[in-house]
Amino acid sequence: KEELNKLGIKKIIKEIIVDNLDRQETITSTSEPEVVEDYFAKYLITTKAGELKWIEDNSFTRIDVQGKRLNSIGVLRDVTALHKFINQLHEEKNRLDSILEVAEMIFVVIDQNEVIHFINRKGSEILGYKKEEIIGRKWREFVPQKYYAELHKIFDEVFEEEIDPVEKLEVPVISKSGEEKIIDWHNTVLRNEKGK
Repeated sequence: KEELNKLGIKKIIKEIIVDNLDRQETITSTSEPEVVEDYFAKYLITTKAGELKWIEDNSFTRIDVQGKRLNSIGVLRDVTALHKFINQLHEEKNRLDSILEVAEMIFVVIDQNEVIHFINRKGSEILGYKKEEIIGRKWREFVPQKYYAELHKIFDEVFEEEIDPVEKLEVPVISKSGEEKIIDWHNTVLRNEKGK
């Protein structure tokens, strides 16, 4: 504690990320109004051994009407392992996105409501739309109407697990210019930990 006081907090903290600062006015038993700050932040600190660690701070501070801090109570916890894990997930996602973007075939992610959540560069190129014009739309908007009923039935059956995913399917798409392009689809179903 004495070493920390001598060094000063500015020499220990390398970076501060404040996620949330919430104030609410409360009345104490003496009817004096005061403010309680709910403070949530992450600090990147250097330990005595020279290691970098991420610390999560969740504190509550009482402040009187003059703005004077009366007291503070909170919890600090080491979230370095979690922070590293999240960074690794982001790196893996970025690496996968890069692979999908350079692939010379369509990759599209469609949910059980047939809403498009992802399409790669080649997919948007074949359809003739910008990616942001495609994401969030229903897949049926890009399929000729005569195929829609059959595809909708397959979607429902696959998502209700009545049939196995149709691994290979030849279905045309309609580009922005109205041209029909026949695509040989290879399908797979992605499920979450609950099997949905």
